Amino acid sequence: MKVREFILAVCSGVLLSLAFPKANLESLAFCAFLPLLFAIKERTIPRTFQVSLLCGVIFNLMLFNWVVVVMRNYGKLPLPLALLLLLLL
Repeated sequence: MKVREFILAVCSGVLLSLAFPKANLESLAFCAFLPLLFAIKERTIPRTFQVSLLCGVIFNLMLFNWVVVVMRNYGKLPLPLALLLLLLL
């Protein structure tokens, strides 16, 4: 994956997560996909899938960070296992 595609996918994932209530920047939802669209412009389908998957993983990791806290506090799981389970989501 090229550096430009990587940076644009990460930016898109971060902007999408900032559009949710905790950050309270809901106006970003309208322009959050623009970096991703520039990253996948004129790319092959497998490359588009890779870049979009990276964007989705970043988005989910930022949005579901509370899952680790719940698994550690109430499930009494060690931190590495809680992080692994978060990545499996």
